[in-house]
Amino acid sequence: MSKSPLIEIGSHTHRHYNLSNINTELVREELQKSKLILESITGKPILSIGYPDGDYSDSVKNIAEEVGYKYQLAVTYKDEQDKNDNRIRSRYSISNSTSLNTNKILINKQFNNSGF
Repeated sequence: MSKSPLIEIGSHTHRHYNLSNINTELVREELQKSKLILESITGKPILSIGYPDGDYSDSVKNIAEEVGYKYQLAVTYKDEQDKNDNRIRSRYSISNSTSLNTNKILINKQFNNSGF
């Protein structure tokens, strides 16, 4: 998959901690370790992080940027001001509890509402 020009492999942290609930040293470790592991497997830079549980904070955004993530993704914005922060983007979460057809409809709706 990593060889496909249509697929981007992104990080989701190493141990799936809720990042705003752990100390900054552990946040940095989680973000760096996941990035390094994925880069060693794919041979490509990992530029995106999708936050576990969609949870983040200002310090998490800053650390992610320092570690080298260009795109930070959350299911919902925590603060209204995040809509104007180019580091963080909204994302759609694929659900394993809904049918393939329902996921297709939801993805299509998300794509059509994104302005593309």
